[in-house]
Amino acid sequence: MSNFPFRRDLITKPIFRAAKHALPTLSDTEREAIEAGDVWWDADLFSGNPDWEKLLAFKPARLSDEEQKFLTGPVEQLCGMLDDWTINWELHDLPPSDEQWGAKFKVLKESLEHHIEEEEGHMFRTARSVLGRDRLDQLGRRMQSLNGNGRTPSR
Repeated sequence: MSNFPFRRDLITKPIFRAAKHALPTLSDTEREAIEAGDVWWDADLFSGNPDWEKLLAFKPARLSDEEQKFLTGPVEQLCGMLDDWTINWELHDLPPSDEQWGAKFKVLKESLEHHIEEEEGHMFRTARSVLGRDRLDQLGRRMQSLNGNGRTPSR
């Protein structure tokens, strides 16, 4: 006769139940890492004694040509339109309920909309060439489903 069910039911399960309540819950990031099955080099880092040679042995990640074109094209153009000073120094510590926040945000929004109007022809052509019609259609359908009412979001 095996002692396994006895040990599992009378010893292991009660210990696990007690430990479950004593341990902190996992954060979303920790859960995602565990579910992914690999914590990469982070496990070494959090061990307190990381293997630096292991980190240096990893090859750097490379973007595909399509990803690189997208970053150096439309993404770079959009970032060039944003007003970093306003975002990081004028809006960062104001609560959205503050009337100054609304006024500053309105100016930033109008500036961005102006740039979009000027650039959208060129930017849309670039996006079409980089992403292709099928991918743009897929993104459009996704946006409509997220909007919930079947209409495209208004500006």
